Amino acid sequence: MGRYRKCAICGEDILPTDVAVPYKKRYVHDRCFNLEVKILTKNKTETLVEKEKERKSKKSKAKTKTELKDGMTEEEYVIKRKYFNYLKSLTDLTDDESLSVKQVAVTEMYIDRYNFTYEGMYDTLVYLNEIIHKDLTGDIVGIIPFYYSEAMKFQDELNEIEQKSKSFSFRGKYKTKVVKTNKAHTRKNYQPMDVLSVGE
Repeated sequence: MGRYRKCAICGEDILPTDVAVPYKKRYVHDRCFNLEVKILTKNKTETLVEKEKERKSKKSKAKTKTELKDGMTEEEYVIKRKYFNYLKSLTDLTDDESLSVKQVAVTEMYIDRYNFTYEGMYDTLVYLNEIIHKDLTGDIVGIIPFYYSEAMKFQDELNEIEQKSKSFSFRGKYKTKVVKTNKAHTRKNYQPMDVLSVGE
């Protein structure tokens, strides 16, 4: 009789009666795999929430706050309008037409449930439409959670590059070279030749 496989997570033998799942080119217990997935998703959501809080705190410190109705600052209201106007333009609605109730409700649900921001959702729509040229059809807001973290990562990298490029200067990096060329040698009594008279 051969040896049993060992679980890659807990190190115990996987008996023939146990349910085994392939994981990273090895096998693990089903219960170990489910626990590992829960831990990984929890850690990932915690880091995303922390990054979003950092983004909010950096932006809120720099801006002046003027409270409007519904407890929203003027800057937040401008970003909200910008998001909804962009969403309207993607759905080909005119200014007289309004978004569907479903689109507005799903947007509010994302803000409440996933702690998304209007600016983050706007950046996600711009990322999908203008950067990766994703074909956006239907109500459009349903695709936002699937690309939100990817779009935020792209936006963070873009902001980092912009910050580095502002402080970067080419002065002193390259020396200026002066190249002297010889004057073109020309014949003194040069007369242009008439091409039409060549054949005669």
